[in-house]
Amino acid sequence: MGWADHAPVGEAIVIGFGELVLGVIWLVQKMMGGELMKERELRQHATCSMCRQKIGACGIPLFYRLTVERFVVKLDEVRRQTGLAMLLGGNGVIAQAMGTDEEMAAPVMEKLVLVVCESCSTGQTHFIAGLAEIESTVRG
Repeated sequence: MGWADHAPVGEAIVIGFGELVLGVIWLVQKMMGGELMKERELRQHATCSMCRQKIGACGIPLFYRLTVERFVVKLDEVRRQTGLAMLLGGNGVIAQAMGTDEEMAAPVMEKLVLVVCESCSTGQTHFIAGLAEIESTVRG
């Protein structure tokens, strides 16, 4: 029985597990407004960066895709912007409009994309700094 063949209100709907999973995925995607992954992208994200097992090996076909970036604040630019705000009576909004719109932070590491399976996401505690040290398993 497909999703389109649902029973009238008040009657039980009998579906298979596969249809249930697909229905939940469709519903979550519609609610979140997210994009679905194509096969090539899913294959790139097939291995957990933590345990190095295939996604779904624990029996749950869910995973996280994390993007880790680390930045340093450019203190000279922050001081310059703060000084301009002080000259304008402490109004940071006017200082932002009149300022040079400089870069206030700079990346100190390459952007890292990690894949974390459901088992690893609930079974261990990880510090953000520790995540930056994990080798990405995303291929492509």
